[in-house]
Amino acid sequence: MNQHRQHDRGSGGRRHGGGRSGGDQDLQIRMPKPNPVHYYAEGSEAAEKPALRVGIIEEAEGLAEKLARVPASQLRRFYGDVTAFERRLDMDRSLTADAIRAQVALLKARAAYAYKRTSRREEFPDALLQFFVDHADAVRKREDYKAFRRVFETVIAFHKFYEVKKQGG
Repeated sequence: MNQHRQHDRGSGGRRHGGGRSGGDQDLQIRMPKPNPVHYYAEGSEAAEKPALRVGIIEEAEGLAEKLARVPASQLRRFYGDVTAFERRLDMDRSLTADAIRAQVALLKARAAYAYKRTSRREEFPDALLQFFVDHADAVRKREDYKAFRRVFETVIAFHKFYEVKKQGG
């Protein structure tokens, strides 16, 4: 048992998949640090229906442009989960802030998995992973989740305009 613990300590406590040959390189990969996200116009956060901050739409458009080579199906897969959870929020008023934070943490984990799994970086770029990291950190309550969903919806809408479809196939 001591030998097993020593081995875990030597790998930073992380376990790696069987035949990977990345060695120490795998240990250097880190989740990006979250950037602050401000959903609401100044002073409106305390209101019953806070107004989205001016500029968040432009930020969503900028992200959509960076995601031009991401297949729309990749974004829709995540967006479907986001809207499904929002329906649960609307139907079940007893869902707690902890349940909401757990949901966005799961979304972030799924994004990290998709990011690492995708060999072609243009299909899941750093900017998309950063989007999920940032919003997972920003969503704290029901209203935040709804604001996040609207921002994500805006990214999806602009993505339709900027999307570069694969040729051939």
